[in-house]
Amino acid sequence: MREQYERAKANPEKYTLEPHKITGWLDEGPWEDNAVCVQCQNNSSGEHCESCLDGFFLLDGKCTKCQCNGHWDRCRVTDGTECQCQNNTETSCPTAQTDKRDCYKYQCARCKENFLGNPTNGRQCYRQITVEQEYCFDPTSQSNCYHEPNIKNLPLGRSVLFAVQPKFTNVDIRITIDVTFGGVDIYISNSHSAFTVSVDPGTGFHRVLVGDPEARREAPSLRRKRAAVHNASVALPEGLERVREERAEGLTTYVTVGSRYTVLVVRAVRERLVVTYPYELHALKTQRFFMVLLGVGNGETGESQGLLFFRQDQAHIDLFVFFSVFFSCFFLFLSVCVLLWKLKQFVNFQQEHRRHIQEMNKMASRPFAHLAVYLEPDPELLLLPLRHQLGHRLKAHRSPDGSLLPQLLGLAQPGFRVGPITLEPTDDGMAAVATLMCQLPGGPLAPNRACLGSALVTIRHNLQEYCSSAYGASNSRKVGGGGGISHDNLTSMSM
Repeated sequence: MREQYERAKANPEKYTLEPHKITGWLDEGPWEDNAVCVQCQNNSSGEHCESCLDGFFLLDGKCTKCQCNGHWDRCRVTDGTECQCQNNTETSCPTAQTDKRDCYKYQCARCKENFLGNPTNGRQCYRQITVEQEYCFDPTSQSNCYHEPNIKNLPLGRSVLFAVQPKFTNVDIRITIDVTFGGVDIYISNSHSAFTVSVDPGTGFHRVLVGDPEARREAPSLRRKRAAVHNASVALPEGLERVREERAEGLTTYVTVGSRYTVLVVRAVRERLVVTYPYELHALKTQRFFMVLLGVGNGETGESQGLLFFRQDQAHIDLFVFFSVFFSCFFLFLSVCVLLWKLKQFVNFQQEHRRHIQEMNKMASRPFAHLAVYLEPDPELLLLPLRHQLGHRLKAHRSPDGSLLPQLLGLAQPGFRVGPITLEPTDDGMAAVATLMCQLPGGPLAPNRACLGSALVTIRHNLQEYCSSAYGASNSRKVGGGGGISHDNLTSMSM
């Protein structure tokens, strides 16, 4: 009967295979060895319905749809493997021999390198972008942005997906989208499972569905609540996503997302969009942000192109400004210190000046007078402690009138002789401390009739040279006979 089957395939109008019409041109049934099955059911195919249609594979005796997770539509008929994974997905089958029969479950279930997400059940993989790195709307290679003519524009109804991985956990995230021409709709969420991209069978355009079917059924009611309260916050259960829709206006549109479970949808972005996620309101340590850009054109052209990047601005130190401010503050501080030091000096000077004036006033208030002392010196009592050493020298040096100390002190010879009662020379013999006895006024009735006073006086002739020269003149022949008065013997002289 194989010949009749081929005849029906060649001319199906004349040789129809409908069960109630096949008897009109076929007189007898086939033999078992040449029978051919027609109109196989349950997605089966083949001459004996022993195989499966394209897009199905044989599992437990039944034809089951290929499980490529929506990223391909065909697989190997025998075991469901060898899906030609698209959308930046790949297959990773178990290595154990016992689990290889379940490899059909892992077809196109993992994202390629540099992509994030869980591409199962029709979900997508998102290209991971790094901080301050620009990416474009090229659907084939989002990083090939500056290599014309290889760059491709985003067609109308086509989507491109990105994932933002925060670099710092304590800095706000700012996502910037610059549209060069055309227009896009932006979908942003912190969950990779928030969006599902499907293909419209009639137009081939992509459709972006928000969340799972349950969430999508609740989305209209949430939008009605949001519209009713004029964009006010609606209390939602923990983990339930809130859909927030905005429309781009003007050259730059700024949007700040303050809720962790918000799905942001911005329509008709044709210039620049800046979306900010404050780090105080979002757990940047664990969260990522997933974006879908859907090309919508601008009415004149269906294609779109632009750049996308995100930043986390940190405070950078400008060395020139830093050192300028540092040295300015340093010299300002130094100037203040100098000013305070000068002020302290001025205050100390004023205090010292006042103290000096007070002392001068106090000294000026004391009584003072001149007192003349008349003494009749006895040459025999002069330098009594050294008499046994200097006796013969003093006789040789004594002046005609018998006075020694007036000559040493450079005093003139008055009619009467006045001199100190003691003379203590210094080490160099050029000065001495002279002690005088003074008679106080008051006469016999005064309680104190005399007092002692000392003063530092200058000797015009060095005492050592004076005595040594006198002794040398009288004893020039006795070179080794004792020499002049020694230094130690002149440290103290008294009468």
